Amino acid sequence: PQHAFQACALNRSATPPAMGVAPMRNVPQPISLTCTDQPWLLRPEEKTDGWKPATNFPLEHASADGHNSRMISNGFRILGYLIGLVALYAIWLDLTASSQPSVVLGQFWFERNAASLQVTETVISRYIDPCGLIMALGCEPFLWHPLVVTLLGWPTALVMLLAMGLFLGFARLIRGRSDSRIRGRDLKRRGEK
Repeated sequence: PQHAFQACALNRSATPPAMGVAPMRNVPQPISLTCTDQPWLLRPEEKTDGWKPATNFPLEHASADGHNSRMISNGFRILGYLIGLVALYAIWLDLTASSQPSVVLGQFWFERNAASLQVTETVISRYIDPCGLIMALGCEPFLWHPLVVTLLGWPTALVMLLAMGLFLGFARLIRGRSDSRIRGRDLKRRGEK
C-alpha cells in the first residue's frame, strides 16, 4: 500500500508521494538517517537537476509571528472566557445565597474537588516554589502559604474575574504584537514602509 506522506525521522518533514517517491513494496524499506536519498529534502545547492525543494511547510517553518501566535492567543482567549463563565457561576451563587457572604475561592474549590486542591498544594510547594525545590537555599517555602492561601481567602467571583482579565489581556497582547508585525511585513512587501 502507498502512504499519503513519507516522513524523514530526523527533520520531521512530511512530503507527498507525488514528489518522486517510488511506490512502497511489500519488502521492508531502510530508514534514511541523513535524508540524502530523498531529493526533495536536499538544499538547492546540492541539487543537480535544477528542481526546487518543497521545504516551506507551514508548521515546520512557522515563527512566533504568524500562525502559532494566533493559536496561543486564541487558547488564552478561550481559557479567559471559560474562567469568565466560572466567575458568572460564582456571582450567581453569591446572589442566590442570601444568608451567606460571598463564597471564598478555597471553599468553592474544596466543595467541588478537594483532591485537586491538595495535589495543587503539593505540586506548588515541592516542585514550583524555589525554596521547596532547591534545599540548598535553606529558606521556607513562600509561594503556597503567604501567596496562594491569600488568594484562596478572597471571594471566588473576584479572583475569577481578575484571572479572566489576565488571560484576555495576554491574548490581546500576543495577538496585537503578531498583527502589528504582520501588518509591518505587508507594508514592507508593498514598498510603503
